Amino acid sequence: MNPSKKRVAILGGGITGLSAAHFLKTRATLPMEIALLEKEPILGGQISTLHHDDFLIEEGPESFVRYKKGGLELCEALGLQNELIVPHPKNRSTFILKNGKLVHFPRGVMNPFSQSIFSLISTFLFTPLLSSKGKLRLALEPWIPPRNSGSDETIEAFANRRLGAEFCQNLLLPLLSGVYGPEAGSLSVRALLKEYASAEQTSGSIFRALRKKQSTEKTPLHSTKSIETSVFISLHGGLAKLVQALQDSLTECHIVVNTRVRSIEKNSSGYGIFTQAGEKLMEADALLMATPAYMTASLVRPIDPELAHRLDSIPYGSGLVFTFGFYDNQVKRPLRGTGFLVPKKEKLPFHACTWSSSKWTDRAPKGKVLIRTYVSISEQFTDFEQLRNSVLDALRHILKISGEPILSETHPHFRSLPQYPLNYEDTLASIRQSLTKHRGLFLAGAAYGGVGIPDCILSADNAGGELLAYLEKGFVPGGEKKFH
Repeated sequence: MNPSKKRVAILGGGITGLSAAHFLKTRATLPMEIALLEKEPILGGQISTLHHDDFLIEEGPESFVRYKKGGLELCEALGLQNELIVPHPKNRSTFILKNGKLVHFPRGVMNPFSQSIFSLISTFLFTPLLSSKGKLRLALEPWIPPRNSGSDETIEAFANRRLGAEFCQNLLLPLLSGVYGPEAGSLSVRALLKEYASAEQTSGSIFRALRKKQSTEKTPLHSTKSIETSVFISLHGGLAKLVQALQDSLTECHIVVNTRVRSIEKNSSGYGIFTQAGEKLMEADALLMATPAYMTASLVRPIDPELAHRLDSIPYGSGLVFTFGFYDNQVKRPLRGTGFLVPKKEKLPFHACTWSSSKWTDRAPKGKVLIRTYVSISEQFTDFEQLRNSVLDALRHILKISGEPILSETHPHFRSLPQYPLNYEDTLASIRQSLTKHRGLFLAGAAYGGVGIPDCILSADNAGGELLAYLEKGFVPGGEKKFH
C-alpha cells in the first residue's frame, strides 16, 4: 500500500463490508487505499444465489424491504434500477396456518404506518384470525393508557398490553417469527418495533399516531408504480447481482478472500492486522469491522476486554433454509400467494414457507414450482436429513403434495441472526461509548440496529461517514476532541 495515502481496513466481505467500501470509495475527498478482508472464499456473506436446472435458488435472504432506507438507494446508485422486481401482482396474498388450514393474513400488520387508517380498520374487522372479543379489544387500543415506565419491554408484553393477546399471538408474533424466529416475542420492542413504541410515547396510542401521521401526509400512501406499492423488492436474477455490482464498483480496492484475521494490534499510528498464520497483513490508519459481534469481540478482547464483553452479550440465532422443487402436478393446493406463516402453537418443524415461484416470476422453469421453508435450529444441530423429512411431511399434508421433490437444497446459517434482547439499546449505547476510547475503530453490521439488507447498508453508510469524518477532519464519534 502507498504510505502517502490513508489506509483503511474493512473486516468482513458481506453486504455491510462491501457497502462500506463502496461508500468510502465514492465519497472520500483525500487519497485513500482500502483493503477488504474476508475469511470465506467468496464475497456476499449471507447473500448467495444458486442456479440449478433453471431454478433460481436464494441460499439466504430472497428480498429486502422497500420502505427502509438504504437498499433501494444503493441499487439505484449501482445502476440496478432496471433489475428491480416486485412480487407477482396477482400473487401478493400471504397466508397463515390456523388449525392446519391456510387463512389469509391481513397485509396491514406488515407495515401499518404505510396503510390508511380506514383500510386497517376494514382489514381487522373482517379477518377470521380474531374473534369478536379480540376485535373489540383491538378497537379499545386508543383508550389503553400509555405505560409511564421508561424501561424497555418485550414485544409480547407490549403487544398484549396495547393490542390484546389475540392480536399478539395470532398476528404479530407469527409475522415477526418469520424473520426473527419463534422466540421473537421475548425480544426488545424498542429495538424491533420502534414505530410502535414511539407511537405510544408521543401520541399515547398506536391508532392515534396513525391518524396523526396520515392527516399530515403530503403525498399519497400508494403510488401507481409497482415498486412503490410493494413491501418487498428483489432483483431479476437474484440478490447476488447486488453483491456482484458492489464488487465491480471496487476496482481500486484491495480485496482479499479466503483469509481469516486472527488478531488486531492497536498502536500509535492505527491498527496492525494479522492473519491466522501470524502474518502481518497491513497497517491501517482506520479499521471498520463489519464482522458479527461475537467475532468482533474475539478480535478486540486483547485491547478492550470490557468492549468485548458487551459485544459478546448480543446473542445470535441459527437458522436453516430448505428449498424444494416440484412439478406443478405434484402440488394439488393452488399456490396463489407469497406463502404462509406458522404460529408456534401449530407445532410444526418450520415457522414460515415461501412459494418462491409464485411470488417471483423468474424462480422456476415452466411447469415447476419452488418452495422455501425457514427453520430455527440450535448452533449444535446436525441431523439435517431427519429435519428435512419432517418438513417435507408437513408440506405434503398442508399443500397436498405427492411424490418426492425433483430438487432439494439445505442451507444452514449458524449464528447468523443477531437477537435484540431487553435493554438492547442500552447495550448499543455502551458499545458506542467504549469506541470513543479507540481512535480509528468503527463497527457496522446487523448487530447494531437492524438485521435486514437495508439496515446493514445504512449501518455501513453511517460507519463509513464517521470513518471519513475521522480521517478527513479528525472527528471522533461521541467524543468532544479532534485528533490531527
